[in-house]
Amino acid sequence: MKSESYTPAESIQAAQAEGYIEISSGVYLHSQENIVAEQQDWSDEDGAKHIDFSKAPFWITDDSGMVPMPIYGEDDDDLIKALADD
Repeated sequence: MKSESYTPAESIQAAQAEGYIEISSGVYLHSQENIVAEQQDWSDEDGAKHIDFSKAPFWITDDSGMVPMPIYGEDDDDLIKALADD
């Protein structure tokens, strides 16, 4: 997915439709369904392998391997900050 400028509402809609989107360089917003499907392919040594992704409808990840961050909707402060950091 190509990084575009999104409002929080647009980012939620796009991630829901596409499964995940790049919200800034190397930073991704995943739908719960997408990240749960991806998690099945992660190695057991991956610290995020055992995260319960059912706890939030969306998750932010990045290319550096950060611990996935739960996002609860378009008003989530972490989502707003991630979008502003681009």
